[in-house]
Amino acid sequence: MATTVDWGERERRLTEHVSVLVGEANGKYPSGNTLVVRGDGEAVVIDPSVDVVAMGGAPVPVDAVINSHSHEDHMPGNGFFTEARLHIHHEDLPGARSLDGLMDVYGLDGQPRADFSEQVVEEFHYAPRPDAEGFADGHSWDLGRVQIDAVHLPGHTRGHCGFRISGGVFFLSDIDLTGFGPYYGDAWSDLDQFEESLRCVRDEEAAYYVTFHQKGVIEGRADFLARLDAFAEVIERRHGAMLAFLSEPRSIEEMVVHRFVYRPTAETPIADAVEWGSGNPDITPAQLVSNSSGLVGQNPNPFIGQPPFVPPSFNPTNGSIAGAAKPIYINFQRPIANRQMAQDAVHITSNPPVPGRFYWVTDTQLRWRPQDFWPAGTVVHIDAAGTKSSFSVPEQLVATIDNSTLEMEVMRNGVLEKTFPVSLGKKGYETKNGTYYVLEKFAEMVMDSSTYGVPITDAEGYKLEVDDAGRIDNSGVCVHSAPWSVGA
Repeated sequence: MATTVDWGERERRLTEHVSVLVGEANGKYPSGNTLVVRGDGEAVVIDPSVDVVAMGGAPVPVDAVINSHSHEDHMPGNGFFTEARLHIHHEDLPGARSLDGLMDVYGLDGQPRADFSEQVVEEFHYAPRPDAEGFADGHSWDLGRVQIDAVHLPGHTRGHCGFRISGGVFFLSDIDLTGFGPYYGDAWSDLDQFEESLRCVRDEEAAYYVTFHQKGVIEGRADFLARLDAFAEVIERRHGAMLAFLSEPRSIEEMVVHRFVYRPTAETPIADAVEWGSGNPDITPAQLVSNSSGLVGQNPNPFIGQPPFVPPSFNPTNGSIAGAAKPIYINFQRPIANRQMAQDAVHITSNPPVPGRFYWVTDTQLRWRPQDFWPAGTVVHIDAAGTKSSFSVPEQLVATIDNSTLEMEVMRNGVLEKTFPVSLGKKGYETKNGTYYVLEKFAEMVMDSSTYGVPITDAEGYKLEVDDAGRIDNSGVCVHSAPWSVGA
């Protein structure tokens, strides 16, 4: 049974409702900085650390625990506060519900899986919570005079979240702004998503930014942005070191031994898996040993050998025309058990050559996307274990929207073609920053809030007919005509 404990000077009060339970060495791993949010109705802890378990509880009775994501150091208190509800983003639910689910998040197998399973139980007090409840981006908890809003910031894991708390506090979780830099080496990590999350979190306005590890409490936006920029720069330094190492042919095993994320002396069961995963978003073993083009992500060599999968289908289809940001979809007929083997058998090349990277969406879909945009006139060739396809990009049409001017500039092949005034959604529903590509186009479209659970009769509900709609993501975000906003 969890009890209330006086943390003394180790509890740092930020506002009337929010305080930080400061971990050992300011939250240096394996410790962490836990947030306590006290409302008039309920009290919540966010990411109860090993320190919370060691101290024997929190300063208040805990009604609910919120995990920012499913990693071992953020969940030690899950099994300690057994009578409290447990909330975690739905993408990371498996890691909170079972030990096997957590190991799947890391992507560990064999002896490393067995060793790390033992470590998270013994050192991090891991306890499965099959009752854990999922939430989505934008979910709110009203605790009584204080509110917590979930902000999905994936990349570190699929469900990694930050939390915006009324009163001027933003919890960054493992966007921890340390010199170690971003961590994206697990099976459920994604470098593209991490970079996008770093862009999104720049827009968060707060008096206090709190990290789970080491930096702790950062006061003021200027200091936060400076630290965020330095944190993001670590990615480029790592990749520069990788490319310098690859100035001569190397094997993936040599890259793992060399170490680009961890120090060579670091001892942890997951180090090799992290090094492999951190390199692979940009550099595959096939490129390491045989890519003569010198261009990251492309391999002009023809596939030779026994195909590791039956012939897949492609999007764009053979002979089709695509847009400047269009990723390549390789759709497999059956789930792929060995993703790396399948990925190595897919060779992408283009004229002119364009850098890019692979990423997996499901066990039956692999994608490759250009690092920036396809230039006008590009012809792209795909060789997927002998199954071949090509498509072309005759022109480059790019629309750039500036939130400060509320204008959209449309560029065709680098030349400004037209400028439109835009609106970006009302407060609380603003369109997120990022690079999008058009998935579908509609001359007319009905936009209905009931399709995502908000009744038309609700104060936030709507049902509108719009013209010239281009869908740009899978949650329903569209660029469309909005005559009702003219002059607003």
